[in-house]
Amino acid sequence: MRGAGEAFVKQARFDPLHDAATEQALYDRLPGWLQALERADVQAVALPAAGRQVETELTRGQVEAWTARFADELQQQVSVLKQAGEPTSVLVSAHAARLPGLVARLRAVRGVEVALLPLHAAAAGALRAKDAVRSAPGALRFVTRLPRPEAPDASVGGAVVVLPPAAKPAPGPPARRPTHLLLGTVAHAITAEPLMVGTAPPPGTRRLPLAGETAGVSRTHCSFFESAGQAMVEDLSSWGTFVNGERVAGRAVLAAGDRVRVGSPGIELVLIASGED
Repeated sequence: MRGAGEAFVKQARFDPLHDAATEQALYDRLPGWLQALERADVQAVALPAAGRQVETELTRGQVEAWTARFADELQQQVSVLKQAGEPTSVLVSAHAARLPGLVARLRAVRGVEVALLPLHAAAAGALRAKDAVRSAPGALRFVTRLPRPEAPDASVGGAVVVLPPAAKPAPGPPARRPTHLLLGTVAHAITAEPLMVGTAPPPGTRRLPLAGETAGVSRTHCSFFESAGQAMVEDLSSWGTFVNGERVAGRAVLAAGDRVRVGSPGIELVLIASGED
């Protein structure tokens, strides 16, 4: 809503959020515009205002940029909640699926399949549970848990469309072994002696204390070290360490270009190889 409103301001010098009637018109038309942008890169849009039509254009790239922050947060939460090595399904409502870029970002999480729910899935679920939530005359039933259905019922609400995990990219040249860990503009060498990373790594060790957005970062969160010619990361936290969005199960081998995230929303560490351009 805010992004579309700003597009009207910038391109047509008209603020649809300034008036209740045009704000409602924008709200009513937005789902149709998003649906059109599923098939086209550019969509001409218009709103009625004071007896005239105010027109502008929305692009798929604009909408993806507006929703990117929310898509990134959802992608991060899926990465946190899923168990490494176990299949995970994410249910996406028909309305959410219309946000350009959202489904693609969720599918990019390794090992995740996305299930697109039909438009009336919520209503269908309510109908299946009607016996559990219906109250007797003159009484009000307080329900905190619904019974688990024996099997999905596709006769009401439509069928679920399951998208498998995104295909892995074709193998390229062998990945280079990283030699340094980059935090901001400072590179820290990865050696046989572990580099301990956290809010308060143990004294007497090679330490990289973290500051700033440290919610979800342990005192000693993880360590980086070289072993048998490979760069490794070991998770030592209660919260999890993530390599390219995938939670590390114990230890993981690293390659140049990998991105390691600790905490939520997190601090990102980039693996680089000396001599890179």
